[in-house]
Amino acid sequence: MLNSYFAQLRMRMTFAFFVILLLILSAQANENQQAEASPVNTNYDNFYDIKDGDQILDDRIKQLEDEDQIAICKIDKTPSTLACPSSSSLSASLALSLLRHASSASKSFVLSPVSLGPALAILHDGARGMTQRELTDLLLPGCTIDDVTNHYSSLTQSLPSTGRDISFTIANQLFMNESFSFTKNYENHIKTRYNAKIEALNLMEKATSANRINEFVKNATNGKIENIINPKAISDEAAVIQINAISFRGEWETVFRPTFNQSRIFYGAMGEREITFMQQEHEYFAINKDNDFGTALLMPYKEKEYKFFALMPTGSDSSSFEQKRMEMTGEQLFNIFSKAERISTTLIFPKFKIESQLNGSNVLSKMGVSTMFTDKADFSKISDTPIWISNVEHKATVEVNEAGIEASAVTANLWERQCRSCSLELTFDRPFLYGITRNNDILFIGQFV
Repeated sequence: MLNSYFAQLRMRMTFAFFVILLLILSAQANENQQAEASPVNTNYDNFYDIKDGDQILDDRIKQLEDEDQIAICKIDKTPSTLACPSSSSLSASLALSLLRHASSASKSFVLSPVSLGPALAILHDGARGMTQRELTDLLLPGCTIDDVTNHYSSLTQSLPSTGRDISFTIANQLFMNESFSFTKNYENHIKTRYNAKIEALNLMEKATSANRINEFVKNATNGKIENIINPKAISDEAAVIQINAISFRGEWETVFRPTFNQSRIFYGAMGEREITFMQQEHEYFAINKDNDFGTALLMPYKEKEYKFFALMPTGSDSSSFEQKRMEMTGEQLFNIFSKAERISTTLIFPKFKIESQLNGSNVLSKMGVSTMFTDKADFSKISDTPIWISNVEHKATVEVNEAGIEASAVTANLWERQCRSCSLELTFDRPFLYGITRNNDILFIGQFV
């Protein structure tokens, strides 16, 4: 009887999924223009060396100075010896910043930094000049090109885990038009560092290509996200459709009993509403109420390195949530949870499911990454054919219920040719931030309002 009960719980596990789509277009409108274009030198002695691009810039500046057209202050370009700041706190700050730019404080939302991050890192590693600098400053500000590669490739390599209590999968796949080709250095790099796979398609057969890509996404997210590409989104200049898909399933260390569920009022950003709350009595959770943000909760999964966090600001008005959401940094987030203490708690927590979609191109442009969306994009490490990014799409879904969480996400890039107290009672009935972490890496982040 008991085994049957838990089997039913597992079948009702929650899911969260994320998808990233990167659409890449050729900078050239037709084959004649391709024939006239100057060839790009891809015989790099060092794949990450950008001295050639800097030298071109220096030569142009010197020419303008000689012509008295500009006068500039000389800057010491000696590489900094300062160590890269904590990559975990920086990537947590990126997660918070993405959430702020992607959604207002009045809308429940979810996204996955570990879907967007590696997808953009794959582009970062194939870029040069300003295109690469903007991506470096977004992904790990204050760090080097190699720091970005090492951090995000390490995430890709270390995150996958499949077991009875926890399952996390990540897939990087580049669907390449049959007429397009990568440089050997770049192809070997993304296969080795990001476990990326490449599949050739005739992208001119748009419906067939979209069906194949959507089938891949559906399989990679356990059926939680079925469509990321619309055939109409594939232009005649489409060169590559880059997909990053992740799926997460985790069981709570102690499951909530459905018999304890109750309907209560949630005081949301847009007014009161009645929803289902789950309840656990006299269980030990890590709590921190002695901080400037409000109430912080950590709920463990059966696999101890994974945790679910929730932060509910002090104050009942929506402006309090908005203010705290805007002020929070990654370092502050980790500091709050590092001081959480295990306390016997009666926890009353919402049961919810959220599905979100964002136009990554608009969000990233607001965050300082704009060059790659223009004909000034420099991805000359990727291919001899000039390319730019036409669109970035991100889909995510998360469901929190009695047994645990399942989550998935997909990011798609379209590349085109250029043309704390004892026996505490804690109720999360006001807007709060939430997320899933593994050690100090934020896998998913969102807000329930």
